[in-house]
Amino acid sequence: GQTINNYGVSRNGKEDTHKGDIKGDYNLSAKDLVSVRWSFFRQDIYRDGIFEGVADGANNQGGQFNTNNSFGGTWTRTITPAVVNNLRFGYNRTYAAFTNAGIDGPGATAFGFKNIPTEAVDKNNGGLPLISVTNYNQLGTRNFRPQFQAPELFQFLDSVSWVRGVHSVRAGFETRQKNNLFQDLARTVPAYTFGGRFTGEAAGDLLTGYLQQFDANTQTNVEQLQKAYAGYVQDDWKVRRNLTFNLGLRYEYTTPYYAKAPNRNINFDPKTGKLVYPSDDTDYLVNADHSNIGPRIGAAWQILPNKLVMRGGYGLFFSGEDIFGSDVNLPLNPPQLIPVTLQQVGTGAPPFKLSDPVPSGLFNTVNSSIVSLRAREKDFHAARIQQFNVALQYLLPGNSTFEVAYVGNRGNNLQFTYALNQTPFGVDGSVPANRPYPQWSQITMGATRSKSWYDSLQLKFEKQMGHGLYTLASYTFANAYDLAGAYDAGTQPQYLDDLSTERGRQSQTPIHRFTWTNVWSLPIGKGHTFGNNWNRVTDAVFGGWQLSHIVSVRTGLPINVTLAQTGVDPATGRSY
Repeated sequence: GQTINNYGVSRNGKEDTHKGDIKGDYNLSAKDLVSVRWSFFRQDIYRDGIFEGVADGANNQGGQFNTNNSFGGTWTRTITPAVVNNLRFGYNRTYAAFTNAGIDGPGATAFGFKNIPTEAVDKNNGGLPLISVTNYNQLGTRNFRPQFQAPELFQFLDSVSWVRGVHSVRAGFETRQKNNLFQDLARTVPAYTFGGRFTGEAAGDLLTGYLQQFDANTQTNVEQLQKAYAGYVQDDWKVRRNLTFNLGLRYEYTTPYYAKAPNRNINFDPKTGKLVYPSDDTDYLVNADHSNIGPRIGAAWQILPNKLVMRGGYGLFFSGEDIFGSDVNLPLNPPQLIPVTLQQVGTGAPPFKLSDPVPSGLFNTVNSSIVSLRAREKDFHAARIQQFNVALQYLLPGNSTFEVAYVGNRGNNLQFTYALNQTPFGVDGSVPANRPYPQWSQITMGATRSKSWYDSLQLKFEKQMGHGLYTLASYTFANAYDLAGAYDAGTQPQYLDDLSTERGRQSQTPIHRFTWTNVWSLPIGKGHTFGNNWNRVTDAVFGGWQLSHIVSVRTGLPINVTLAQTGVDPATGRSY
């Protein structure tokens, strides 16, 4: 047997956070009110490396810094007593950065790593290359460190409200203009992987220098943009004293992401096996989705006066602002970004030994079979979510209510990624001839064809504050399934884009959840049983206290049983 996971350590860390808000209101006239706001947030976090010095230890050690400035303005104009217009403007600017713990170290050359190309190392990173040894903790600089994001957002919204008889109508539009300058690269220094293929023990491969895989990429920054537009109309219609309808319609359009020169979108065409280049900055290289029309309908019916109410609703919602991150970010393709992988081919020799120089001309005379790509399917759709619910609420004695509800949703056109150049299980993908596209290495394809299902029974008991006690208890029984998990929940099918065997429980939704909270105002101080005659100072110190608690209980989350993408087939004993 082998002893693993036998080392644990807790490292020091620090966190400094600063927040500030300024808000002002001014009445321009009896009909005009202007409000302005500025908010500031700054956070500086640092966690010492798992190992001392440049050894680092990967994980989330190192620095995390972000600062945000947010400006907002509102102009409310009362046109008539029945018509009010509200215009809002917002601007957000953020700078966020992650650094590795060994960023200020002497770097790879000082430790004997030879001939690492200058283009493969970020100029601000002095960290050790990543050393990954199967079944052992990593050493050096983890993936995506350092990195930064500097997004800007301009937002304009205008809405007009009109009340006439039994109708309360609202209509409006909004636009969001986004710009993001970022560095989000898998490798800012190369990575060396040792998997035990040569000696049967990964640490043995490390000691003998038998390298299984070497990864590196050039360094680049991208300025990426996206624009979103939406318009809506909504009517709250009081049909009778005990019946109200909410009717609405919303249209929205979000452009696909695009990027400014020199690093524009570059896509991959599966039909030709070739890269597709843009004609200008706004050439998305995917088909924009213009079909996002979402109706909304709701109703509230007071079945028994002051006793029993039924509420229900349905809405169709869209989201074209995806969260794929860099996985399928089209500007991060060659020749703008060149990620290369050198690996053992089949059962052959290592690509080179740890003590050897990195092969020359790694990026200059590129062999495309060692280059990885990012791609998006041509038909790219906004996520489409149908939400629906129906609830009964009953008034109980003691100023309390009990509610039972059914809440559900259905998701279509959801995002997922798949390995377009994947070989069948048991077939060695390190051999280029085995791949669907032998002229390329890995190809990560983004698609919007996944689905999700959510159904739940929700119970809630609430007692309003009375005799100094407030109580809220809720229970949810949920069934949630999807074909590909959301971000950070495993988005790739097992084989290519085959979703037919992927339906399973959502990894982030428990089946049972119960929450119970109480707030008790202690009967101490002015107007209470104890301390009613206290002076102001004593009452300020000892009066007005509350006790509260929150109890939350849930069942566990599903566990994914996985097999590494490369390794040894347990059935045949062959490498794959």
